[in-house]
Amino acid sequence: MNSDEIKPHKKRELTTARELIDWYPTVDESRCQGCKICFDFCPKKVYEFDEAKQKAVVVNPYACVVLCSGCLPKCPQQAISFPKRADFEHFVHYLL
Repeated sequence: MNSDEIKPHKKRELTTARELIDWYPTVDESRCQGCKICFDFCPKKVYEFDEAKQKAVVVNPYACVVLCSGCLPKCPQQAISFPKRADFEHFVHYLL
């Protein structure tokens, strides 16, 4: 497979109900500059843009895909953080 090909996603399932898994982003309001990149990037609608604060806020934390942190490198202000990934890997089982 060359670097231009898309790698297929592995099928996976959660070992615990999603609402019991506290994997989701946190936005540091002091760093957020309101660029909306995370809001635009997230297909699960985890973020909402608070017009009054001019900041992104997490409004649907449990819609976040467990172990996904794709929004993290997108934030130019490094305002997004996640819990330690290693603490949550046991919640995901990959199917063959």
